[in-house]
Amino acid sequence: MIFSDPRTARTINRLRVLNGVYQSETISRAGLSRELVINKVSISEIVSALLTEGLIEEAGKVSGAVGRQPIMLRIIKQAKYVLCIDIGLKNTVLGISNMLGELVRFERSPTPNFLDPDDLADFIAGAVQKLTGRFRSPERILGCAVSLHASIDSEKGILIHAPDWGWENINLYKLINKRLKLPIIVDSNVRSMLLAERWFGDIDPDKTVFYINWGQKIGSAQMSGNTILSANSEFGHTPVTIQKSCFCGKKGCLEASAGGWSLQEQGNLILGTFDKTVRQLYKHRDTHPELAALFRDAAVSMGQSAAFAANIVSPDTIVIGGGLSVIDDLYFRIMNETFSLYAAPRTRSKPSLLIVRSKLGDRAGILGAAALGLNAFMYKRSQLDTLSASGSAFSM
Repeated sequence: MIFSDPRTARTINRLRVLNGVYQSETISRAGLSRELVINKVSISEIVSALLTEGLIEEAGKVSGAVGRQPIMLRIIKQAKYVLCIDIGLKNTVLGISNMLGELVRFERSPTPNFLDPDDLADFIAGAVQKLTGRFRSPERILGCAVSLHASIDSEKGILIHAPDWGWENINLYKLINKRLKLPIIVDSNVRSMLLAERWFGDIDPDKTVFYINWGQKIGSAQMSGNTILSANSEFGHTPVTIQKSCFCGKKGCLEASAGGWSLQEQGNLILGTFDKTVRQLYKHRDTHPELAALFRDAAVSMGQSAAFAANIVSPDTIVIGGGLSVIDDLYFRIMNETFSLYAAPRTRSKPSLLIVRSKLGDRAGILGAAALGLNAFMYKRSQLDTLSASGSAFSM
């Protein structure tokens, strides 16, 4: 989606004020003026407009304040909503997010086998109909955000590469837009999940983050400053020392050792079954040493691959999200011990550089779609960050 550059400082500052209220939870007009370096007259005009639009509200005065008590402002979380669809290889999650990124609706179901891109577009249209069918205020829906396991040009809505479905260079935006009247934004799930870490997690916005989506497949993205990089990397095929056969035809890929598809395949062979999920297999590891070794090998491979990546991109922190990020702390210790063995001296010298678990849990994917939609349809924070990084003047 292409952001239309604001022609006036007022348009930019309106977004800055809206984001300032969101990020502060509650803040006064004077507080906004100080933090955003915008004069009080302009702040008053912008706040009045946002109050009239019904996006923010006055939340009362500060109790115990000395002198004149300031009136606090806050976002009206039910003012607008975003439809969220996160399409994974195994499961699809549907949700509706309010203005604060809180999910007012959440449901998970198996991802169908898509026959072709039109089939995917039909599925998305059906999901939107399902989400809006019982929603009482459809006029408050801003648009629909879709994240999926594929390389995406989010500005043009082009699916560049989806190897699991065998698709390339598909204009998803055009296919979906023919079926829906709502605004649409489409992006890869790993980019969306990293965006969610910034919006809803506790990551320092000044830190460079290397994010790993550990699920059926393994993807990665990096955020440096305000820019998401390397979302289309082949991190899952990083060579590791544990030489297991990968679906790509090679041996020693990270996914062959740690990908959910591989753990499921190998775990079922160990138990002599064929239909257990990775989570079900994980529960049997204490009574089956071979399963425990399988997950330990996965943790070792993840730590090794994270070290190889860190040696190149030099992040400040490494975050693992996705379905397999829920494994016990023991395996994170194994990952960090392995990371220390393979990381270069300068990489290891960063005291805060650890592999940590995402705080968003198994909702990271759908929260990623929520962040994607809120960013595109309401707050446009990424675009503001880009303007700020370019040195554009904001104050009035």
